[in-house]
Amino acid sequence: MYIKLATERLKTGEEMEVGVIRDPDMEHTTQLTTFLGHKGRDWVWQVEKSLSGGCPDLESYFYVGKIKGQIVGNITTVECNRTGIFGHVFTRPDQRRKGVCGTIMSHQIEDFRHRGGGLLLLGTDYESPAYWIYHRFGFRPLDKTGFMRYSTEDDFEERHFTPCPARAVEVNWRDWPRLCALASIENGGVLRSITFGLFGRGNLEEAFLGLKRGLEERPDQVRAILLQSERGAIVGCATITPDRRWRNGPYLLDIFWHPKFSSYADQLVSQIRFPKGKIQCYVDSLSPEKATLLERTGFEREATFGGQISWEGQVMDVMVYSKIEVS
Repeated sequence: MYIKLATERLKTGEEMEVGVIRDPDMEHTTQLTTFLGHKGRDWVWQVEKSLSGGCPDLESYFYVGKIKGQIVGNITTVECNRTGIFGHVFTRPDQRRKGVCGTIMSHQIEDFRHRGGGLLLLGTDYESPAYWIYHRFGFRPLDKTGFMRYSTEDDFEERHFTPCPARAVEVNWRDWPRLCALASIENGGVLRSITFGLFGRGNLEEAFLGLKRGLEERPDQVRAILLQSERGAIVGCATITPDRRWRNGPYLLDIFWHPKFSSYADQLVSQIRFPKGKIQCYVDSLSPEKATLLERTGFEREATFGGQISWEGQVMDVMVYSKIEVS
């Protein structure tokens, strides 16, 4: 479905129509996937799924600029429960420096606010030209990086992660922006996920696609479970993947959760399906709760790497916990 939002005049005097494509939309699938084809295999895979109705539980919005009926610019958001990822920002090279991106973004931000959106996250290069465009529209960096947030409410995250009952759920497309919101919190531990490369807070926008594709195409090797609060926030994550650092080696278990939901973290281990074989989990010395959880659920400490991580001026050990799954 395509909805026209406005007709705007660019710096060159040309008229550009601004509209939003909602999934599914077969009419625009070919043109938009071709336009975004440079983004890479996993990204095109997700866009095609979205536009063909393959992500029914995820709200996808493709904000486009058209000149004479042809798409010249795009901004995409994927959203759930008032949280979203902002991405696929692209202007056709021969249409740049006309104000295409800023014009589309002004309507995207207005529409996000009008629909009651709360939080948007994006990744870009720190202090790049794109960074300053996003900054002009209200995005702000997290920890002086190109990982940026935009919120319509100063206390959105505090209320989003309000303590309440939580339960284990399978991974679905709607979890993409919500898991990114969890990964963006400040106080969630240091060594959060080796698989995702997540040390401290970080951006899981691309990593989630790899996980979701693995769950769909290699369910015998890739497994995951999430914690979802009654308020609709994703508050914990556990993944199991082959540890590619070792030939025919063990599986790697990664676990992280919001500290306000520690009492529900046991479900991340008790509800995930362990594959047959050796499973290892790495824990930094500043995360005793994670070590206790593993010990409580049958893991044993196998080794300790002294001074393995240096993080914000602190040097910490990393402990390796393991168990052998025989069934």
